[in-house]
Amino acid sequence: MASIRKRGNNWQVRVTRKGYPPETRTFSNRIDAERWGRSIESEIDKGSYSSRTAAEQVTLAEVIDRYITEVSPRKRGGADEVIRLRAMKRHRFTKLLTRVEN
Repeated sequence: MASIRKRGNNWQVRVTRKGYPPETRTFSNRIDAERWGRSIESEIDKGSYSSRTAAEQVTLAEVIDRYITEVSPRKRGGADEVIRLRAMKRHRFTKLLTRVEN
């Protein structure tokens, strides 16, 4: 079951289930916190749950690097694509962590 508690001005949700890693997330309002907790619990019940914590710690620059090494070499115009991708990596926003809101 998801436990919800108020921390300062935010609401923290913690979902713990036996056999699964605990998931914790913070929201600005209680309704969003409850909705997220229920969605994680329903995914666990359905068996379609996969932890997103590792994916949320990846920057766009890291994704671009992986694309350059794994995908671009197999493409016909891969060399030109690598030049454009490296130029894109110089932007500041590529250093930010990705986070997908539910």
